[in-house]
Amino acid sequence: MGLTITICLLIALLSIEIVIRIVYVRIVLSTFDIKPPFNVVRVLTDPTAERIDFKTTLGLTLRGAIHRPQDGLPRGVILFCTELDGTHWLARHYCDGLIQAGFAVISFDFRNQGESDSLTGYEPNQWMTRYEIDDTISALEWIESHAEFSNLPLGVMGVSRGSTAALWVAARYPHVLVACCDGAYSLSMLAFHFVSRWASIYMPQWAESLIPDWHYRSTVAIVQFLSARRRKVQYVHIESYLKRLKSCPTLFIAGEKDNYVPYYLSQELMRRIRSPLAKVWIVPRAKHNKARHSDPGRYDQILVQHFEQMLPQAAEARLSNDETIHPLKPHFTDALRSTETKRRAV
Repeated sequence: MGLTITICLLIALLSIEIVIRIVYVRIVLSTFDIKPPFNVVRVLTDPTAERIDFKTTLGLTLRGAIHRPQDGLPRGVILFCTELDGTHWLARHYCDGLIQAGFAVISFDFRNQGESDSLTGYEPNQWMTRYEIDDTISALEWIESHAEFSNLPLGVMGVSRGSTAALWVAARYPHVLVACCDGAYSLSMLAFHFVSRWASIYMPQWAESLIPDWHYRSTVAIVQFLSARRRKVQYVHIESYLKRLKSCPTLFIAGEKDNYVPYYLSQELMRRIRSPLAKVWIVPRAKHNKARHSDPGRYDQILVQHFEQMLPQAAEARLSNDETIHPLKPHFTDALRSTETKRRAV
């Protein structure tokens, strides 16, 4: 008799769990793919920049620009990955200090964004997919194929969604020496933040307090799977690659008043790199992607100091002082080709 009651209770609890799970997954899924109302900076085209275009996967053409320093040859080259709904011309806004300091900045528009070609049936949103990673790899291949840039120290910078692409290539390709991210987040971390926060809207406080974190995380995983299947895309999860950035100086810039991507996410991304070379700068009073608005002089100064770490003298000194860093590298082009071959074979 006691065993029967126990089994009945377990079945009842399981039934309640299934019902709650289905209802909450449907609620989260209905908002998961909706783009937030980003207030993207509007900038004019730069008549001094050289326009470029190059091919990416599926035969699409991406377009962008080269922003060269006015005086002399560039000290290094930085690939700029723009934010969702932004254009490659934003590079002049975020990277003006770097250009003035002698770095060349190469920017591009992801597919279905700005001046680049569009892929029929694909609607980009705030979640990074394999399409944007392919576009970033194509941009790196373009840089490597040009004699003007192929032998220069290389860094990457990403803003908001573009930060995921910047982190991914910095982790995968040792030729990328320095990385910087403004308003960075990962899909799983940001989705967990909102899913756990939305719980207080749809259930009483006493019930919310009974739900463990693993329940939220499993809900996020289910929603990601269903969303990817519905959109016919492959989402990119950066967390598993972060440890590869141990030898790459990586700067996270976060706004103290960022209501979309809370600054603790940048702190958590930095923590997972597990390296003293990873830093976070939390900008007082700044909102999402508005750190440079808050203090442009300080912003430019910090970026220049950070990317100067990839110059030969600084890089050699850092490598000689860190015995845990493995010697670089397969050559950059070889690493790209190997990864591209594996991807096409899948």
